[in-house]
Amino acid sequence: MKYKKLKIALCLSMVGLGTLDASASRLFPYKNNAPISLARFGLQDTLQTDTTALIQVAFRKVKKQNLMGEVQAVNLAQLMEKNYTTYSLENLDALVSGYNGNIWGSSGYLLLVDGFPRDAENVMPTEIDQISVLKDANAIALYGSRAAKGVIYMTTKRGKAGTQKINIRTNAGINTPISYPKYLGSAEYMTLYNEARRNDGLPNLYTQENIYKHSTGENPYRYPNVDYYSSDYIKKSYNRYDATAEVSGGNERTQYYTNLDFGLRDHY
Repeated sequence: MKYKKLKIALCLSMVGLGTLDASASRLFPYKNNAPISLARFGLQDTLQTDTTALIQVAFRKVKKQNLMGEVQAVNLAQLMEKNYTTYSLENLDALVSGYNGNIWGSSGYLLLVDGFPRDAENVMPTEIDQISVLKDANAIALYGSRAAKGVIYMTTKRGKAGTQKINIRTNAGINTPISYPKYLGSAEYMTLYNEARRNDGLPNLYTQENIYKHSTGENPYRYPNVDYYSSDYIKKSYNRYDATAEVSGGNERTQYYTNLDFGLRDHY
């Protein structure tokens, strides 16, 4: 009997972490349960996590490796070089584990912009440098009871010493819905509503004559049958245009950063 040598490949992944793909012999060369090191096998984290990166927490920046608790940061300025968003918290649920429009299922989190409470809609994504998300007791220790349901801390961009830099970006797009909800007409609604009342032992609310007049559409003002999702009320698509100009620079004593934004969009 002949035996063939098989090569087994493992792909390890977890929500919010990178993906590790390598052969089993490279991952587990020893019998003991030694911890897996990416550097030892010449592998690289797909998320390129940098433990020495500085994360804004409260009134200072701390290295990620020195942080305790559930704190995650997103370098939005770097993401905007390859992606584009129109809302400061857009796609944050794909970048931060435990965030889905709220933190760990609890709404009412505290949102700070450079240390001051503000609305996320008042901050453009192009002017944000980093977004830090505090999801545990550290948030309460730093910000008090208002942070009991978590904190989202936005840090805006700052000027850097050096020659003046001007960055201009323009975008154009078309927004169109994937589908519209389909509702019953007036006559169908009244017919089914009468049926539901009869099932509960109640008399009909709408007469057959009234239902018939709604279904024929002879007098749409007296007996309307309105569909607010029809082309009479909304467009199939609308255009969007926006432009952003960033000016930054300064010297060792004084730095400056200016963000000018212009947006224009059609409405439904």
